[in-house]
Amino acid sequence: MELGGEAIFTQFPNIEAALRAIYPEHPWESIKFLEMAGQVWKGYWRDVRNQKEFLEQIAPKLGIKQVNLLRLILKIIQILTHLYSILVIGLVQSIKEKHRAARR
Repeated sequence: MELGGEAIFTQFPNIEAALRAIYPEHPWESIKFLEMAGQVWKGYWRDVRNQKEFLEQIAPKLGIKQVNLLRLILKIIQILTHLYSILVIGLVQSIKEKHRAARR
């Protein structure tokens, strides 16, 4: 950032977003950025595009050739993500209620 590169992060949330905007014609692979960082950002897997891109990249490695199977896996992931969200919301509400009751 010695040459003033930090300004780019006022316009983009991360380096991947910046590169995608600057070079939209390049077939960027989000998973490569994640591998470099060693983590994913909050909400990454909720984005269906990220799920689809990951499945499309990993399918050949797993020997999956049918698009219908990929769609089924994607739908299962969506359902599990939704169920997880419901579970977490319920858990948070339960903790809040117990906390309120304990304060009385």
